[in-house]
Amino acid sequence: MLKKIGFFIIVLSLVLLISYEVEAETTLEPLMSAEALARPYGMGGAFTAVSDDPSALVFNPAGLYQSGRVGFLASGGLVADDVFQYGELAETIDNFSEDADSPEDFLDSLPDEVNLTGQGLLGFKLGSAGAGGNFQARVKGEKNDSGASYDYQLLQDGRLGLSGDIFTIPAEVGIASYGVNIRYQRLTRGEYELEINGNDPSQSQWQATDSGLALDGGLMLQMTPMVKLGVMIENLWAADLELAADERVYSYNNGWELDERIPRQEKYSPARSSRIGVSARVPVIGTTLAADIDNFPILTEDKAGDPVLYLGFENDMLFRLVTVRGGTYSEPDGERVFTAGFGLNFAGGSADLGAGFAPGGNRSSIQAAVSLDL
Repeated sequence: MLKKIGFFIIVLSLVLLISYEVEAETTLEPLMSAEALARPYGMGGAFTAVSDDPSALVFNPAGLYQSGRVGFLASGGLVADDVFQYGELAETIDNFSEDADSPEDFLDSLPDEVNLTGQGLLGFKLGSAGAGGNFQARVKGEKNDSGASYDYQLLQDGRLGLSGDIFTIPAEVGIASYGVNIRYQRLTRGEYELEINGNDPSQSQWQATDSGLALDGGLMLQMTPMVKLGVMIENLWAADLELAADERVYSYNNGWELDERIPRQEKYSPARSSRIGVSARVPVIGTTLAADIDNFPILTEDKAGDPVLYLGFENDMLFRLVTVRGGTYSEPDGERVFTAGFGLNFAGGSADLGAGFAPGGNRSSIQAAVSLDL
């Protein structure tokens, strides 16, 4: 009875949220184009209908019901124009007070453009429930002859995933399950700007943080022993966040001096987004094919972004001791990214690596994961 009630609540929430949208005063660009977790990223981000390990806490909590009894996962990675760029930028800023003779010298030492995202997940599952911590971070910015500007976001959350079955056809010919994530999320957003105005250089800094609860929902339908369909909706409900702090403005006179503090406040309503995926396992050769559509129309608010197609595969080799993966997806600017992954499987777990590149040479990435599934 409780399972039916839980499923009814999810369906009712879907109906209500499809017909109702909350207007936000501030719209933030999604942090990640593809989740930077090793195994899913190696498959081009197509994982909604796979979700058979603790990363189901991110991709589809309904997958917790159809995966192993006990599992542990630690995974993370970076996606960037240059994966070493962040370290160079951090070192440059850290050495500013020691090595830079003037703001102009400091500006010259900054990279022309920075575009870096990172993610980490530590997850654990027991039976049909799971818990974990997830973070996503992004730093973007550029410079010109008259200055530089950077903005950054950090989204941290702790999540509790619960799942259950809707129905099961004998011999596991078909299984339908649902899942929910209850998340406590903390958003930090900041901006930095440096302006070189002749003899009057200035800089401004702003950073604000707020936190609140959010709810995700997912469905998983195993239509045959080989084919699965998955649906994930993030931010079925989410509390509005108030980002309020003083913006500090500095002037330079043989050293930086604080000129003024300007109160600044932004209201942010997390966007509802959705993803629908299908996976098919090809018997004999041990290959899994997967496809996802992110920001699926009707289920997604417009401010979440345009639909994105993710395609991937996973193939077991050498008596399932080794797994190879590949996939592709497009960045919001239309740039095509190709990914590849490798997994070394052992009794009770696996170690996975993922990497990606763009033919134009503008994106590169690397991820690593160690998982234990029993």
